[in-house]
Amino acid sequence: MNNAKKTESWQVLGYLGLIPFLAALGLTFLPLTLSNSAMTIFIAYSAIILSFLAGSQWSESRKQRSFFKQSFSIITSLIAFCSLLIPALVSLHMLPICYLLFWFIERKLSINDRDQQRYIAMRTRLTSIVFLCHLAALYLWLY
Repeated sequence: MNNAKKTESWQVLGYLGLIPFLAALGLTFLPLTLSNSAMTIFIAYSAIILSFLAGSQWSESRKQRSFFKQSFSIITSLIAFCSLLIPALVSLHMLPICYLLFWFIERKLSINDRDQQRYIAMRTRLTSIVFLCHLAALYLWLY
């Protein structure tokens, strides 16, 4: 089988990571007790995933001893943590911007790395879907 066409476990797991975003949005349409928790669940999961991405960048930056990547990773994790402490309206605006910035910087840092091209392509798709989920969340819960 051609390696370019082969689906890796990291790809499957990446897409499975979308399920909680979609499930939290779906909770909105269930009875009131669950729909009231949907926004909190969505924001918490979004913060966790943003921190996870930052952690993976931290691991990579340790190998390369890159101060910029390490700083970028820590700042992203702190922003994700802060999103749990601030009003939901602010978090739901801040988190999608963070995902786009993270994707943009991660893409720029990997632009010359041929081994990263499949990963960046997947991250582009995942970030687009996560961004759209955040737009849906804003529409459903705040506007």
